[in-house]
Amino acid sequence: IINAVQNSLNEAEQTPISHYLFGAVENCLTNALSGKKFVSFLLSDECARMRAYVKGTSPYLDPALDSLFEESMQSESNNFHSACNHLEFIIVYLLCQHENDVLDKNYDKNKHSSDNDNKRVTGASGGICCAMYIKRVLTPSLKKAKDMILQNKSAEDMSKTLINSFETFWECFIAPSGGMLDFSPLSNDTQVILDKVRRYVLLAASPPKNFSVDERRRHIVRSLSLNTDLEKSLNCLKEELIYDYSVNSHPKYRGHTIHEWMCAEVNKAAHNFSNDAESASESETIQPMSIPVLPSGSISRLFRRLELPDGLSRHRPIRSVVRTPVEPPQSDPLNCNADFAIVFGTKASSRTATDSVTPNALSSLMQSNLRRYACVPLSKEAKENSDGLDVHEMLPATLESYAFVPLQRKRQFGHLMDSSRFTMDGFEVSLIDFIMPCNMNSDNPSDDGHLYGVSLVINSSTDLATDELTIELVNEKGDGNQQLENKILWSQENGKIKISISVDAEVHKFNELLCKIKPCPKVEREEDSVPNKSFHTVGIIFVAYQNVIPAMRISLGRFFSKISGVGSSSSQGVATPLANILNVFQNDEASKSVLASLVKPYIQPHTSSKLMSPNYQKELYEVSAMEALVESLPPIPLALLFITALLEQKIVFASRRRSCLISTAVALKRLLRPFKWTHLFVPLVPAALANDLVQYPAPFILGIPTDTVGSIGLLKSIPDDVTLVDLDVGRVILSKNISTDFDIQLSHEEERASATALRSQMLHLAETLGNVLGSDESSILWKCDSPVVDSVCTKPISTRIKAEAVQNAIHLFLKELLTGFNTCCFWIEEATTQEHGNIDKECNVLFDEDRFFELKRLRSDGNYQPLFHNDDFIYSNSSSRDEQDEDSQYEIYKLDSDNSYSLNLDH
Repeated sequence: IINAVQNSLNEAEQTPISHYLFGAVENCLTNALSGKKFVSFLLSDECARMRAYVKGTSPYLDPALDSLFEESMQSESNNFHSACNHLEFIIVYLLCQHENDVLDKNYDKNKHSSDNDNKRVTGASGGICCAMYIKRVLTPSLKKAKDMILQNKSAEDMSKTLINSFETFWECFIAPSGGMLDFSPLSNDTQVILDKVRRYVLLAASPPKNFSVDERRRHIVRSLSLNTDLEKSLNCLKEELIYDYSVNSHPKYRGHTIHEWMCAEVNKAAHNFSNDAESASESETIQPMSIPVLPSGSISRLFRRLELPDGLSRHRPIRSVVRTPVEPPQSDPLNCNADFAIVFGTKASSRTATDSVTPNALSSLMQSNLRRYACVPLSKEAKENSDGLDVHEMLPATLESYAFVPLQRKRQFGHLMDSSRFTMDGFEVSLIDFIMPCNMNSDNPSDDGHLYGVSLVINSSTDLATDELTIELVNEKGDGNQQLENKILWSQENGKIKISISVDAEVHKFNELLCKIKPCPKVEREEDSVPNKSFHTVGIIFVAYQNVIPAMRISLGRFFSKISGVGSSSSQGVATPLANILNVFQNDEASKSVLASLVKPYIQPHTSSKLMSPNYQKELYEVSAMEALVESLPPIPLALLFITALLEQKIVFASRRRSCLISTAVALKRLLRPFKWTHLFVPLVPAALANDLVQYPAPFILGIPTDTVGSIGLLKSIPDDVTLVDLDVGRVILSKNISTDFDIQLSHEEERASATALRSQMLHLAETLGNVLGSDESSILWKCDSPVVDSVCTKPISTRIKAEAVQNAIHLFLKELLTGFNTCCFWIEEATTQEHGNIDKECNVLFDEDRFFELKRLRSDGNYQPLFHNDDFIYSNSSSRDEQDEDSQYEIYKLDSDNSYSLNLDH
């Protein structure tokens, strides 16, 4: 045909060329390009290299699959990190793979395709991950267990590891309903081997029911490790899965844009390698790797260029620092109590108001004039950290604004609730808890970015003294553990009360300053305005790095009771002695050692012998906080609050009771476990920061006391995306963005429909979950229409039991919600060599939403078959997670080490 064309061209001047001449050429090309030989050429690496050259892309590379898998299993190999990085490119492609993926796919044009038939292949990555899990986890575990059994050795840890490994293997990969291989397209041979493996594992995991727990455990371990057929089937399954991928998916990957990006990264690394080789001296030798090296940051650049398909989401994992629990040493018992003691009050210039002012204006004036009088370290850690530093600089300058309590306004029936806060000499005394965010760099491993404190605030309308009372400090050397009653002596001389307080410090100058305080007559509060008299606030704060609020509250309460004479001279006591003593510290000449000596006996172990452990105190406080939350909100509003927090909404607590704000916010965080609230958390917001924090653009949990200046106006004009929790009324007001019809906010019909569906589901779930909480709290009240329930409660239900019932119900709800989530997470992290160990590696968790929702559907339909049931034995993954403490609880998107072998290639 070519010769005929050539002859026609040569004779073109003499004989015209017929247009039928090229018909033969067209037929020849058609027959050649439609044959098997040309199709094989299109699939070859030679064609791929030619396409790359024509398209002007990077040179084509295709590392051998057998080398990748083999090197990725050997952590000691020089090619280990390179093989892992190449496999991560492959896994990312498999997670993004669609059913209609074809060779030489134009990714940029098809990624926005609206074709509904082009769905993701949900289990496409299951084959490779399962093969790697068998090779890296199951095979070594079986070998180790078999050797231990043959040597008649018993190892508890080995048995637990083996059983947990096979349970993870079942849940992630081979479960008939829910495993990744159940979603994957498998060949007939692979399916036959998979069914064999399932049968062997199920038989091993089904010991006789009459066996004890230990006997069943030993039976399972022996059945798994000594079954040679299971071992052979696992190896065959591994080989078949790798073969299925190499035949069905790898050719598509080689023509995909992700593979092209990988080639570009390898070419970049090869260019750097050649430069290093040219600059190397004669004595240095740079050995080329058998697997092409990907440069540092290649995985991060991949995710920056990649647009994930629907059903697959990307998240940043939370890296928890592994910390060894440290208990306070017995030689330093102060570590279970406050780290610092701070005295604060209003400035002298703010004590007198020449004109009548409203209570709100007075509170604003007093808070704006707060000043720190004195600060002393108490614990060994605080003293060590304060060496060479100003103690005042170790604590935030805004600390006093969190500890301040304004003067209460007189209200109807207020005396029924507030009478215990007023002393006989006309002082208003408040003891509150508070938590404030702080970025203190303490060496204590229990620090969590917050400061915990208890504040004793004395508000007065007098000048802190009376003619009938005399206070004197006496210098007395003695044992710091001496009983407190012997430290304070009340006596009466010439019709005046005299109080002598023994301290282990020099007190001569302090007593001189104490005598200079001038008396002023008592003034009653008014309802609408405050007359022109003197006003003053003074207080003392105990602050700690850890949550030891119970011990600090007990210590500070005893400190006030002993000095004020509560229980001895009167039932309410007098606050003048303590107010006068604290007020002396505003003078720079007052010795700070007096403050340390005054409070030291009250934070000794004998005052809180049952609260020695900070961990115990934290647990005790959180249990008490749960009781406060249950008592403040009915079951259905409580369920609605929980769901709102679970959806990471903006939440504002409001109440007159400041300690209740702290408790309920802490209890809400406790209910969310094992989730961890990582957003803004300020359970007690100072008045000066409230207007700014409610406008914070990210989710938050805030607590706004309603007795501060402008708080009511702020809560009335709260932003539309904030949910308000009124603890005094016991209601939850959803944000307008959720509770309205969305006609104004959303213009698109689809957005309105999805938002309305979300609102309906939230309310329905809140009602359902609230009914469960209510029936668990009080079955008689919530099941009163049942014929088998008595209508009269013979035994009252304690708040502690109600709180435990609520927490257990929420825990079961979250357990069901999280079941299977770790089998849908893929940890993608770049593997680096030791010389690149200091590089800040970007970690990504790809969450397969499609598979997660399918698992939930299977569980809802009752088709999910677990490997072990709850009554089997105590080694299952689900039960072991339930028994973990807070420090070892797994977090969402944070894969625990037992379940991340197939997902985290670097580990």
